[in-house]
Amino acid sequence: ANRSDRTDTWYGYIMDCVNGETVEPGYQMRSYAFEINAVTGEIGLLESSVDEREAEYAQQGLVTREELTDSAAGWLEQLALADPSELTVDTVRIDWEGRDGSAVIYSRDGEFYLEILIWPYSGRLRGYRYHTKR
Repeated sequence: ANRSDRTDTWYGYIMDCVNGETVEPGYQMRSYAFEINAVTGEIGLLESSVDEREAEYAQQGLVTREELTDSAAGWLEQLALADPSELTVDTVRIDWEGRDGSAVIYSRDGEFYLEILIWPYSGRLRGYRYHTKR
């Protein structure tokens, strides 16, 4: 569906369960949210909602700030999300309780630019979102 304020952008989600389907007890549904520029195909948001493996890491505790920033830097490079030389780490959030969880937010030219969402116990990629036009 298109939002009225951005007709060039598609927003949506994908779930691995069909509405009305009865699932097994204890089953955790996965979902993925996305935002895609309908003209260029660029991804503005890609986010996973569930990762059962995080429970395995929970016994070890949350990753440190340094581990989080290192993980985000690795994903930034591996996925070529932006030129690292143009970015500054603005905010590091280590959180399991918040809606968006752990993240590293980068600024470019003094403005929020890119947020890399990280699973708080493993430091693995959960998703990313751009805050301004690319």
